[in-house]
Amino acid sequence: MKWIVAGLLLCISMLSSADAFTFADMPWGASKAEVTKKLAAKGYANIKTDKDGDLSFEGSLVGNKAIGIALFANNSLVKVVIDLVTQDRKAIGTYEDMKEMLTKKYGQPRSSLKHFMNPYYEGDGYEEQAIRLGKGSFSSLWGKAGVGGMVLEITENLTVEITYESAAWPQESDKRRAKAASDF
Repeated sequence: MKWIVAGLLLCISMLSSADAFTFADMPWGASKAEVTKKLAAKGYANIKTDKDGDLSFEGSLVGNKAIGIALFANNSLVKVVIDLVTQDRKAIGTYEDMKEMLTKKYGQPRSSLKHFMNPYYEGDGYEEQAIRLGKGSFSSLWGKAGVGGMVLEITENLTVEITYESAAWPQESDKRRAKAASDF
């Protein structure tokens, strides 16, 4: 019985920690009106609804221009993606700064990866070029698949991207893919 209670508490704590991965204090399941209000209160602007019913927005975050999108399923927030626009030579530094900040808030990432393909390698002075060419990557993951979590990475455009996903995102993602493929 003691082990069952311990297991249930572990499951509850895992779900609670997944819920903790949110952007700008916007709870998962919040409506578009609630998200719009929170974003505006935090200083984000150009909040617009796209054809899929998702909200795009702009602002500033840790000294960088931030471009984001809040994705919804049935008027319920399920995912947020933020791109920090960086100067090419500052992408890795910005990534490392964000990783440190997110680690302080959420704890150590479940996994972190720095990977380069030949002829590139860490420390060669061409790391950004490798990333832009798809021959290098930096990423860190918090949380668990299917439960919700957060990913920090450097994109091939040399922006630092932070993706927050709720446990409801995989189902919504499948719906969107099926809809997109329905024309074939």
